[in-house]
Amino acid sequence: MRQSKQVSILCDTNILIYYMLCTPRFIKDVMKLFERCVEREVKLSCASLSLKDVFYITPERFKERFMNDESMVVATTAKLILPEVAWSGISKLKELMTIVPIGAEECDLAQSLRHAHNDFEDDLIIAAAQQSGATYVVTYDKKLAKHFPEYCKTPAEIVAALA
Repeated sequence: MRQSKQVSILCDTNILIYYMLCTPRFIKDVMKLFERCVEREVKLSCASLSLKDVFYITPERFKERFMNDESMVVATTAKLILPEVAWSGISKLKELMTIVPIGAEECDLAQSLRHAHNDFEDDLIIAAAQQSGATYVVTYDKKLAKHFPEYCKTPAEIVAALA
């Protein structure tokens, strides 16, 4: 992993969603990453569009995971609680990281990355990272990491490098 004075990391949407959902398979590494970044004063950021995805995906995934027994009480409670979970999550992420905007320049750059990785949404993440000066993109997206191996790292890889 390349070394620089000030390392900065842009989080892919999947990292944020796993954090919000406390996804068992990923949460330990994601939490270690966030803790290590705070300890080492590493700048964390995410794309503004990722927050939109987190806001809508988090309540839906909670419903899928925990609401198999849809009694009237559970359904009514969920309607009240899940939107608050989403709003609270966005507030927490904004405290933890810098929000990188997605605008026309990032869209143009993302389109230019099509030859390397033919997924506009992922290319927007890379473009946002490049435009913001991020050193790395932290992701669990294997295809994205394959196409941008020097730039995309897993949480465990970044934690090890920051040791």
